[in-house]
Amino acid sequence: MTRDEVMEYVGSENPKAVKLDDLDDAIVGFADQMDGPVLVYSYTKIVENIIERGDGTYEEAVEYVDYNVMRAIPYMGPHQPIILQPVTE
Repeated sequence: MTRDEVMEYVGSENPKAVKLDDLDDAIVGFADQMDGPVLVYSYTKIVENIIERGDGTYEEAVEYVDYNVMRAIPYMGPHQPIILQPVTE
């Protein structure tokens, strides 16, 4: 599925699914949850998106995401998006 198809599918199957503002490029898929599908975002792509917009250095982008995005997720309710953290070896 393309990113647009994922967003369309999730939106049609779960209209309450939370979509993060201005971060469509960071969507990497969807996950089925009890209340319907939710969007899955890449943590790395969110950080890269912020840097590409000129909103800070890597360190500033990580700090912003950790403080403003990751801390907000639990308060978004049962339709909250999932933020995928990469495995590092």
